[in-house]
Amino acid sequence: MVSKAQLYLVHANWCPYCVSFKNEPEPGSKMSSWDVIKGKSKSIGFNAVALADSDADFAAKTSKFANLVNGYPSIILEHDGKYYKYENQRESGHIINFVKQHIASNGGQAKKAKAVAKPKAKVPKKRATKA
Repeated sequence: MVSKAQLYLVHANWCPYCVSFKNEPEPGSKMSSWDVIKGKSKSIGFNAVALADSDADFAAKTSKFANLVNGYPSIILEHDGKYYKYENQRESGHIINFVKQHIASNGGQAKKAKAVAKPKAKVPKKRATKA
């Protein structure tokens, strides 16, 4: 079992969607979606791993979750021995939120939000009465 969450990008070098996701800057950024994800991965508590279909050991590396890969690019999260397929917009913010939610809900390494203290009840002030 992997101790740290792994986010896999399963892609093909010939796939235009994959090339765009890995290389073209996101709107309003100088970095691609994948580069943004890789840059934030350590602080959130996961490893970002790209697996190309041209890799010699591609079949061996993806055999654990091959049933989840039905097209390119596929984004798979491995955490606590389970695999989760990401099926939403291919934007870094959405993908990072997906990872955070799974890590936090499974008691993983995500930083937990501090509890917010309940506001104290207001005590009405007594009004002075004219005598």
